This record gives sequence, C-alpha cells and structure tokens, in this order.
Amino acid sequence: MTVKFEFNEADFLAGVEGIKPKHGSAIANPSHIKDIEASGISIEQAEAAGIFSVPPDKIGKAFALCGWGNISDTQSMLAFTYRSLNGGGIEGCRFKPFPAVKFSDKGGREQERKYIQPKGSPNHFYLPVGVNIKGSDPIYLTEGEKKALSMTVHGFPCIGLGGIWNFRNGAKGYHQEGNKKLIKDFHLVNWRGREIYIVFDSDIAVNPNIAKAEDALAQEILKAGGRVWLIRLPYGEGLPKGVDDYLVAYGATCFNDLERFEVKPRATIADIIFDVEDFFKLDIPPKKIILHPWIEENSIIQIFADRGTGKTMFVMSLFVAVVRGESFGPWETITPVNCLYLDGEMAAQDTTERFLELLPDGDRCKLFVYSDAYANLIGLPKANLLDPKWRSAMKDILLKLNVKLWAIDNLSSLSPGIDENSRQDWEPINTWLLELRFVGITTIILHHTNKTGGQRGTHAREDNLDISICLERPKDYRPEEGARFVAKFTKARIRNKDLPLIADTEFCLESGEHGESVWTFGNVRKKNKAEIIRMLGDGIKAKDICESLGIDKGLVSRIKTSGIKEGLLTDNGQLTQNGMIWLAKN
Repeated sequence: MTVKFEFNEADFLAGVEGIKPKHGSAIANPSHIKDIEASGISIEQAEAAGIFSVPPDKIGKAFALCGWGNISDTQSMLAFTYRSLNGGGIEGCRFKPFPAVKFSDKGGREQERKYIQPKGSPNHFYLPVGVNIKGSDPIYLTEGEKKALSMTVHGFPCIGLGGIWNFRNGAKGYHQEGNKKLIKDFHLVNWRGREIYIVFDSDIAVNPNIAKAEDALAQEILKAGGRVWLIRLPYGEGLPKGVDDYLVAYGATCFNDLERFEVKPRATIADIIFDVEDFFKLDIPPKKIILHPWIEENSIIQIFADRGTGKTMFVMSLFVAVVRGESFGPWETITPVNCLYLDGEMAAQDTTERFLELLPDGDRCKLFVYSDAYANLIGLPKANLLDPKWRSAMKDILLKLNVKLWAIDNLSSLSPGIDENSRQDWEPINTWLLELRFVGITTIILHHTNKTGGQRGTHAREDNLDISICLERPKDYRPEEGARFVAKFTKARIRNKDLPLIADTEFCLESGEHGESVWTFGNVRKKNKAEIIRMLGDGIKAKDICESLGIDKGLVSRIKTSGIKEGLLTDNGQLTQNGMIWLAKN
C-alpha cells in the first residue's frame, strides 16, 4: 500500500530526528554491524558519518516518511543521513530495509528495492566526513553510501551517488536524454582543474545502462572544467562487484594499481569543420592495404555471381592467401590480418572439406569460421542480418577477435524475408556495415546476379561500396570445367595508377600435383589479344571471331591495327615471323 506524501523539508528533518535512537549505540543491530564491517568500515567510523539503526518501533514511521505503508516482512532498518554540502546539519536520508522490500509494479512484475528515500525529496551527494568539495585534490565518485565511505576511510576521498543517475534530479526518468537538470549539490563542488575518478560496480562491463550513466556524469564534469578518469573493476564470476568489496579483498595498493582511462569531451559538429590547410595537417593514419590494390581496411566490398560460379571458393582462397601473407591471382597481400568467414548456406561438413582443400600448414594470422549450419545443429538461432541483436553481438565478436576482414556468404541466406528491391529494408544493414567500416573492419558481401547479369536487388546496395566485382563465366565455358570465370570490377575506389591491376582477370580452379586445389589466372585482355592475332593469322573472318570469343567487332579491328603496327601481322592480316614468336610466348 502506498501512502500519499508531499515532501516538506521541515517535516523531513523532524521525522529523521524522531526516528533516531535516543540512548546507547547508534548501531546495535548485529545484521547492521556485519553489513557495515563487510565494507571495511568500523562501527565508530559509521556512527561518526551519521549512520544509525532505526529503532524497531520507529520503522513504520520511516516507511511513512518515504511514502510507503509498513512492510510486515521488514526485520530491521539502517539509516544513512546526508550532510549538507553547504555545512550545517542533515539535508537528506536514505534507508536500507532488512531484508530488501519486494513489491509488484504496475505490470504485475515482482521488483526489489534495497534502498528507499523520502518521497519527493531531491537527490543529494553523499559526503563522508573529510571529503573537501572546495579543494583541488583528487576526488572519487561511486554509487552508494557505504562504498563512498569505504573509499574515504581507505584513503580515497569519495562522493557517493544514491543511484547511478542521481547526479540529475526529477521524480523519474533521470536517464532520459531530455532530462539535463543537475542536482544543486553538483554546482557546490569545485570541479575546475581537478582530477576526478569515477568507479562504478564491475557489472558495468555487461550493463550498458551503467556505462551510459558513467559517460553522462563524466561529460557533465568535463563541462564544469574537471579532468575525468574511469576506473573499471575486474568483472567475472567470484570477483568483487563493488569497490568496497574490492578494497576489503585486495587492499588499497591493488586498487591504486588498476588502470585509469581518461575521458575526453565529446566533439561537436563545429569541432570537426576545418580550413582545408588545417585539415591537411591533421594526424590521420593512412588506410592499411590488405590485398593490393583493392582490399583496404575500412571498406565494404561486394562480390556477386550466378549460382555455382565459384564465388565461395574464390573468397575462401582469397582469405587463405591473406592470413598467410601470400599473393592471390595477380594481387599481392601487403598486410596479413585476422579473417572470419561466415558461411550461411553450406552444411558444416562441406565448409570443412573446402577449407581443408585450400589451407596448408604453416605460420599465419588467425582464420576463423562461423558455420551457421553448425550453430543451428547445437541449438543456436540462425544468423540473421535483419536482427539488430545479432548484428550487435557480431560486431562485438569481430572486435574481440581483432578481425579486420570478414565475409558474409551469402546475402540471400543470411537475410531471410528481406525485400531485395527495397532500399528501406537494406538501410539497417547498410548502417551497420558503415559502423564496421568506421571501426576498421572490412566486409566482403557475397551475392547473386539478376537475370541480366547485374547484382540482384536495389541499387542502393552499391552506394556505399568501395569495390564491386562480378564473377562472370566466359563465353566458351563448359560445365565440366567447374570454377572458371572472369573477375570484372564493376565499381572500384582505387588510385588511377592502380587501375591496370584490376583489369579483367580469368580464374580457373584446378587440381595440383598432390590433389590440392590450385588457382590459375591470366589477364583477359592479353589472352583475347593473343587469340585474336592467332585467329586472324589463320584467316578467320572478324565476324566469326566476334561470335567465337563473345567480343565486339571494334575490338577485333583495334587489335588487328595494333598487330600490324607491332609487326605481328602483315598488312593483309597474315602472321609474321615476329608474330609467331610472340604467340609462342603468350
């Protein structure tokens, strides 16, 4: 049952005085003594800080002060009084019921409240004795009165927050973006030029709301002129959660040895607009080239082909070359990096078999495999590019594994139900790919062709691509040849001087001497030139050459003219001696 209660400071102060113990020790309850000493605080230090046990006959009054009905399950209650930062007496109080209060919210869900405070009362900083808010010495901030007092008695002057968002005021919604109202105590602390250290509970590692509050508090202190560092407690099973428990378990020396992370002010749009001469002076590291010239860090690449062309083996082989620091086709690996291959289509056994064909022993960077078929086999949901939770988890994994190049094989399998022609459906995935680009991760997307040979679906998919490659079977392709195709760059953001390196290149996957898979490759233009010169020398007509090679008549004419100039053909199109030697070499 909730009692209507309007906060009145005079009534509040009288109420707190009315529930204080009148005689004997302020803290006498064994549970309270155990609770305080577990934080490394002596009872004398706690009583000096204004902490007291609420007498059993006054617990109901304490609940009424907080706007609650009496909770019959409550066995005892500990009170934490807040000293005024302006000097003088008490101006705040919070209570800790033993055990914690359990109740149902409006949705019928059971909740637990470990601390309660007078209804409608403003938030305050908890200030242990000895903390100088007006000075210039370093100061710490943490959540909770006991933790702040424990920090202070261990030699780290600390201000306590009643909750992670309690540096802001308001009846509710402290954490909402629109609520920027700081508590009055915030403005009473001298932040300017001061070293400030924020240390929240260790579960900040897995709780984004705590991290958000930490960042918001840090930014407010930075705006007030302070310098801010974050201290992160080690997180894991069996490790202390709060800073008081950490100090008790490991001591002040170990706490002092924890790494500090300095926080910088958030940049605004105005901060990143420069005069062009000043922009040239910025210390911007160059993009690392992974495979010269077309795979760089921070890129988005699409490779598309008809079903069964060989795009999977092409990219698998490319990854093997990159992690081993070897060339692939006409392209040289400059920077070997960790790679991850996400296979969303093949059975796990097929993925294993293909990589075994390609991956010899030897030193290399890490090559990771994510088989969606295997994930499904052990009960995990299917990988889904449309699922924001999956995208977020995948980004975290790529960063954790230090993966700089990864492949999505393929778009259709891993985005079930997407309307491929819809720009709107593609936009969330595109935004995520840009996020990966900005953290230094290059993505290769494998996709299918449409009926006319272009990439299937919305053209918006190509807007942010750095590279787009079509794997196209040559006109004389025969099914028994397997993976044989021409790699054609349909979009390429590369330097002009490197354009000759991305000329159409024919690849063919063959068996090596020991049964291993080996790629052969060759420049299509050079191959076409040699074939056209040979056919012209054999007296074949230009029309028939065009039909045989799938090329236009203009190309045949240009090669014939250049062949005559180079002395490979006579004026009437017959092979010269030099032409025969040239053909033997090509």
